Amino acid sequence: MSRHDDGLALVNSADPETTAVPAQMWKVLIADDDKAIHAVTQLSIGGSLFHGRPIVWLHAYTGEEAVSMMRDHDDIALILMDVVMENDSAGLDAAERIRKELRNSFVRIAVRTGQPGLQRQEDVVRRYGVDDYREKTELTATRLFTLVHTSLAHYDQLRKLDQARADSEMAVAINEALEAHRDGDTHERRVAEYSRLLAQLAGLDSRSTSLLFQAAPLRDAAARVVSDTDPPVLRAAAVVAGQRNERWDGQGFPHGVRGEDIHIYGRITALADVFDSLTHPRHARDAWPLKQALEYLVQESGRRFDPSLVELFMQNLDQFIDIHNRARHRAGEPPVARETPGTLH
Repeated sequence: MSRHDDGLALVNSADPETTAVPAQMWKVLIADDDKAIHAVTQLSIGGSLFHGRPIVWLHAYTGEEAVSMMRDHDDIALILMDVVMENDSAGLDAAERIRKELRNSFVRIAVRTGQPGLQRQEDVVRRYGVDDYREKTELTATRLFTLVHTSLAHYDQLRKLDQARADSEMAVAINEALEAHRDGDTHERRVAEYSRLLAQLAGLDSRSTSLLFQAAPLRDAAARVVSDTDPPVLRAAAVVAGQRNERWDGQGFPHGVRGEDIHIYGRITALADVFDSLTHPRHARDAWPLKQALEYLVQESGRRFDPSLVELFMQNLDQFIDIHNRARHRAGEPPVARETPGTLH
């Protein structure tokens, strides 16, 4: 990999180890079979900042490479795409695949052709989903700068609009979950209460315990990619959503994490979730008797569940049964008797 004096990182598509890019840089892909075009394009742009951010260049020399690069880097903001590469329509075919096959509607695709007149501009834009179609001879350094500046601004706007839509949908989901958590007797509310108690018994500090209590009912709302900019409660809910099906013995999913490599939030809510699911009717299954549910927890200690948490649960069983009976009272049901399944092994 080479570096020019202008300080732009030149990422070569043939060297996968160099493709890690800082988040605050624009990714721009040059797709052209002429290496001179790659060099001239970079030289024309120089070390300019666009909307306060530098560019990192990615390179493809065929339409197939362009699609592959987009598959690996779905946050590429702009492609400067040649039409004729491995065949006469390679660039246009690649653009169509990026839109339809990869379903990427964010990246701006500017097609550059050295053989004008082969297809009408209107037809190309409409059929292939490209955003700009020009002859290479048209693109002076000034016009190229304007094209890049405008395309990156458009890409940024599309991303922000999509994030705003996602945030709005998330806010609705969170509000619905919180309302269900506050009102009535729900599985989410009971799991949150069991989780809070188990967190306290496990020695988590008050802030972590409170965070888990708030996060537990939001786990379904947070089953998406969550960034460091999201609120702590949503990040905690994402941990719960991502790890609640892991097992202490490593036989769970989605990642097969085992033991203490599973976040404590995931280990706590896994136990709380199963206990509540077993002791309440679920779909076509009747609730298990309390003793049978407790025996299952003991049986799965060290396999499905963190054995230290199961031990804490059993040692403080009366407090968990109190939560269980309060839920039964809210539902107009009689309390259950306090039973112990025996000594833990």
